[in-house]
Amino acid sequence: MPSLKCLNLANNKIKNIPKKFCQNEFFCQQLLQLNLEGNNLMRVPNSLLNFRNMITLNLKNNHFSHLPRGLFQKMNNLSSFNISSCKNLISLPPSFFDTKLMDSLVASDLPKLFSPMDSRNCILAFYQSGAIDTTANVPSLLDISCKTIAETKNLKLKLREENVIPLAMKEYMTTLLRCFCRKICVPSSCLIKVLRFKVEDVMKYVARDFITDQPYGIANFEYIFCSHNCYKIFIKSFNLLLT
Repeated sequence: MPSLKCLNLANNKIKNIPKKFCQNEFFCQQLLQLNLEGNNLMRVPNSLLNFRNMITLNLKNNHFSHLPRGLFQKMNNLSSFNISSCKNLISLPPSFFDTKLMDSLVASDLPKLFSPMDSRNCILAFYQSGAIDTTANVPSLLDISCKTIAETKNLKLKLREENVIPLAMKEYMTTLLRCFCRKICVPSSCLIKVLRFKVEDVMKYVARDFITDQPYGIANFEYIFCSHNCYKIFIKSFNLLLT
């Protein structure tokens, strides 16, 4: 189907997205609109990020608790995104702040993601509720290898031309994210924070048309940093942005 650009799979009781669905490079380049509304998805796989040119993605009314961490860094053409009624969704991914200004973001009926504003929240621009800190660990050999390939453009192109990168390694490389400082973070040695920001402060930088039932609430955002120093710089810069 060389001309397929829009695919509607809504309300089909789909429980998982197989890797093969996201492996054909031509298909991944061509598809612009994907509707997975009203299925039984327990997980959104990282392989979905192979659809780099995706413009419209509808994940409404599914059961997953997390989105792929690299969603907004990899799908950087995304302009319409619907996650309403995904009641198990806990937080928005680290790359959320890297997205271009979207035309439409629909995010209603998300009780675990949004919480009502209270007097304490009104005073604070943000607060944090948890962290995974592995910055003291030595990165794994897999992480070092993938980071070296990703950061060395000529090496990356040569290895792709010669088709010597194993498929599993290619898929793993799609999970690597860039820190606030734009360096690549590796999962085995990084800092992951759950930050809670006022919805009204954040969404105006993300979507022109933002539809939610908690416009003045608090939202959970997962964020990844390569070091504690980058985290401190991010918080400082974000506070300046809000003033």
